[in-house]
Amino acid sequence: MLVPKLRFKRENGTEYPKWNNIDFWNAVSINGSLVDPRLPEYQNMLHIGTANIEKNTGRLLDCQTALEEGITSGKYLFDETCVVYSKIRPELNKATYPKFCGLCSADAYPLKPNNGILPEIILSQLLGRKFYKYVTSTSARTKMPKVNQEELSGYSFTIPCLEEQQKIANFLSTVDEVVAQSEAEVQNLEQQKKAAMQKIFSQKVRFKREDGTEYPEWEELAMSEIFTEIIEKNRPDLPVLSILQGQGTVYRDSSDRNIMYDKKSTVNYKAMRKGDFIIHLRTFEGGLECATLDGISSPAYKILRTDKLIPEAYKAYFRSKQFIEGRLAIAVTGVRDGKNIEMSTFWQILVPVACLEEQQKIADFLSAYDEAISYAKQELEHWKQLKKGLLQQMFV
Repeated sequence: MLVPKLRFKRENGTEYPKWNNIDFWNAVSINGSLVDPRLPEYQNMLHIGTANIEKNTGRLLDCQTALEEGITSGKYLFDETCVVYSKIRPELNKATYPKFCGLCSADAYPLKPNNGILPEIILSQLLGRKFYKYVTSTSARTKMPKVNQEELSGYSFTIPCLEEQQKIANFLSTVDEVVAQSEAEVQNLEQQKKAAMQKIFSQKVRFKREDGTEYPEWEELAMSEIFTEIIEKNRPDLPVLSILQGQGTVYRDSSDRNIMYDKKSTVNYKAMRKGDFIIHLRTFEGGLECATLDGISSPAYKILRTDKLIPEAYKAYFRSKQFIEGRLAIAVTGVRDGKNIEMSTFWQILVPVACLEEQQKIADFLSAYDEAISYAKQELEHWKQLKKGLLQQMFV
């Protein structure tokens, strides 16, 4: 049996007993059977689908009732002691401890701890490296990655005594509280920035010069007055870029998306400069992106260049609901998958434009928010990685 690298001790400093191996289905059991979510007693219960579980963290994302989702197929009923584990695509490492009674997808197991084992301990082990290696190796033998009950019967948990379990659970709960606080801080900053942008670009809030005097009134300029479309090809000297929604541009070779492309075709790729704006006529739901690097990308993109806008002042605006629904929508034709940007209308869209001096103040203001958000996200990631490292040391 593998020995945990990190152990808790009693208050008097003495060691707790060694951990015991317990077979998977002795440690947990599947709670209940499938129920009809349309029945009155179940339709107002929260439903957890596999998409509602964040990978690797155990975090439960926003979920709705069975009635709100309009689900009709059978779902598992679970109680407040159950851990929900996604049995499909185990490489995503999805498990959560909801702490309430509800329904979960038939693609998940509602696992009820047995023999006095705490749910927090089961969750921690399901998210641990040892269990991850086991389920990914067994599921790799099948065409559709999935963990069945028979495969799980070959796994065993290493379980501490109840007193040490409680110490572990309390400790992890404290770390989870810090993670939740960090997440709330990120969300709060993002909401503050969003609210500030709405006021700035509706001109409910205006910046002033250092001497307190007003800047000129904003103008409403058409896209055709602001941008020039750039079509520059045959630039093999420039790196190939990928356009990521909400993130701008990244080097394609460093992207984790593993996008395949014929390098010979890059002679037809369009060149862009840092600060150019980019739009795809069919995948435009995220608005306009702003190039953060010099390079080339697919000819499917329109490259828009301007000397009338400071990119740092407008890049978030062009991705905002305020712009997408309030301005860009008039250029959208078709429905569902057939939606497209009609460029003749796009060029007529009016955009509120401040003088360059006021734009710089807007850019500095929004950049300060971006720095604060970036720092908060780094802190959040630090705590998530700390928890992950602790779990790996406790549940080897």
